[in-house]
Amino acid sequence: MVMPLSPLMTVALDYLGIDHTVDAAYVRKLNTWQLEAAREHVFMHPGSALMTWVEKTRPPTSP
Repeated sequence: MVMPLSPLMTVALDYLGIDHTVDAAYVRKLNTWQLEAAREHVFMHPGSALMTWVEKTRPPTSP
C-alpha cells in the first residue's frame, strides 16, 4: 500500500523497515499507478496544476 501524506512525502507499507528516497521519475510512476487505480475520486490541492495531467492520464469512468 502506498499513500501520499504531503506533496513531499509518501508512506509505503513493507517489511523492510527503512527510509528510502526516490527520484522524480519514480514519483511520477507512483502517482500514475494511484491515479489509474482510483475508482471514483481523485483528490488534489485546490488550484493544483495537476488537473490537466489527471484528465489526460485517468481512464474514463464507467457509468
